Amino acid sequence: MLSSQHSHVPYDTRSAANATLAAANNTIDFISPPAIDDNRADTNAQHIYHDSANNFTFTLTRRNGTAYISPLETTGRTELKVGVLLPFHQNDNDWTKIITLSGASAIRMAVAEINTRNLIPGAYITLIEQDSYPKEVQGQAAITQAVYSAVSLMHEGVIAVIGDITSSWTALSALMTSTLQIPQCSFSAIATSLSDKTEYSYFFRTIPTDLIFTDAMLTFVANQGWPTIGILFSGDTFGKQLSKDIIMKARTYNIAVKGYQPFLDHGPKSNVKRSIDTLMATGARIILVAATDDAAVAALVTAAHNGYINKDTVWLAIRTDTDALLQAVISFNHALSLRNNTGPTNSTAVDPIVRMAEMTQDTTPIQYNSTFSGGVFIFDSVVNLPGYAPFDQFLQRWASLDPSIYPYGGQRNISGNEGYAYSCMMTLAQGFGNILRDATNASHTLNHMAYRQLGAELNPSVFNTTYVGPGGPIILDQNGDLTIGSYQISNVQNGIGVPIGNIVAGELHLTSPPIYYDGSTHVRTDPNRGSSKNVFESRVFDSLVYHFGHSLWYRNPPCSHQSMPGIAIPEPQCFQGVKCVVLYPRTGGLHPVLYLSLRLHRRPV
Repeated sequence: MLSSQHSHVPYDTRSAANATLAAANNTIDFISPPAIDDNRADTNAQHIYHDSANNFTFTLTRRNGTAYISPLETTGRTELKVGVLLPFHQNDNDWTKIITLSGASAIRMAVAEINTRNLIPGAYITLIEQDSYPKEVQGQAAITQAVYSAVSLMHEGVIAVIGDITSSWTALSALMTSTLQIPQCSFSAIATSLSDKTEYSYFFRTIPTDLIFTDAMLTFVANQGWPTIGILFSGDTFGKQLSKDIIMKARTYNIAVKGYQPFLDHGPKSNVKRSIDTLMATGARIILVAATDDAAVAALVTAAHNGYINKDTVWLAIRTDTDALLQAVISFNHALSLRNNTGPTNSTAVDPIVRMAEMTQDTTPIQYNSTFSGGVFIFDSVVNLPGYAPFDQFLQRWASLDPSIYPYGGQRNISGNEGYAYSCMMTLAQGFGNILRDATNASHTLNHMAYRQLGAELNPSVFNTTYVGPGGPIILDQNGDLTIGSYQISNVQNGIGVPIGNIVAGELHLTSPPIYYDGSTHVRTDPNRGSSKNVFESRVFDSLVYHFGHSLWYRNPPCSHQSMPGIAIPEPQCFQGVKCVVLYPRTGGLHPVLYLSLRLHRRPV
């Protein structure tokens, strides 16, 4: 176990404390210290703590609401200040408190290892912790104090920042750090808007964004040997981004996109059934649902009621709770029962599930357990990765910590995003170390680094090292986002999500065979397998999107196009910079006809 100590040592007597460290360790009673990260008291005095697991002694001083944490022994080394911007005192949300304090502990654990192992040659890390939510206020007042906290941290001379917790709070500080060319890493903010390098050029993260679900689903599709897919995507920004990402990446998995279709693209009163009918009419049978939460549930319930969950189809969804799915089916069936055998009505309901129940011609209720009993797979991100060596090694060290110094440490499990937080600090250290090892004059470069004079040299690409963290390799794309994540795959059986495998650091491991709708474990045979027509059409479509779809597309109704005799032209799909893209086959022919109406100066709506 760790031992600890706290004594009142004047802040300016660190050199004297260094000289007497050995004696202090032998003579001071080790007692439980007061809280470290979430203490509000300004002491202006130096407290000394000893981490026996890492054989690391550090000091803590708190002044004006800011905590300064440094190694006690610093002789001959240059100080590098790293800021930690988290809502240390936000107590109205348990999740926030756990993520904050466990994350701060993991960061300090990383600093202990960095400083004791001299991972940054000639330097040591001082953590400067700043509270982004020092007072319980809401609205504009909360934003103002968050900005003030970030500015205060910049004035401390930090060369990097870790934080914040939420994406909205992170965006505030990341704008400032990017303007000042200060690298910032987040271990919990997942909003895709933070990938915009025109705004957040020095921001990166060690937590996967939801777009990485693309790779998880496509890995599973490729493993099952399915050559084509269909994409049903929600009409919100996330659905459009995820579907675009699926289309872009499918070609690298040798998978063709047979069709894609938005739903809920006109708000809650959208006709979800019509959208699914349109997609299924393309012949797609392996359906990827690019949506989350209520939208994904609405899609699955609609598909179930209309018979599209059957022995010939497979549905893949992300982060969909089967309890929420059950409640949605109950709600749908209840709305059906209230019709009292009346015909469909022009529903005014805003709940898409209730609206469908009021408008459908088929009043047969959904049998939940039998309908959702195979053929539906759900992907969830995971942070606990037992059996993965980097995670197991991290967990062993985490379990050795004293929770009185490291809140939520000292146990053989993690409470939140500790692995991602640890990786933030370690990735920064790896980048700093590489810069110094590659420098012609290391001491000169270190001095410039300490005084924040390296500027553009500290962009996110510098931190694209070979480091492998508890959650997997930290490999960043051009936006500073992870390219590899870890996921659990659940198979919905008798209405319950049953784990059948996982994807750890990009590697798929199935622990039990998938169960399909008819109860068999035989891999579904894609009816499009070997169909050159379907694959060719999808490849042309894929190529179009690859060239025209690098920017997020926007649907621009109405999108006029001329009809051709005897040919049913599907609704055009519109992209930014491209008015319409329509793909349809000639009757009886193998070759697709492309209809493009370009309006290169049209602005997206």
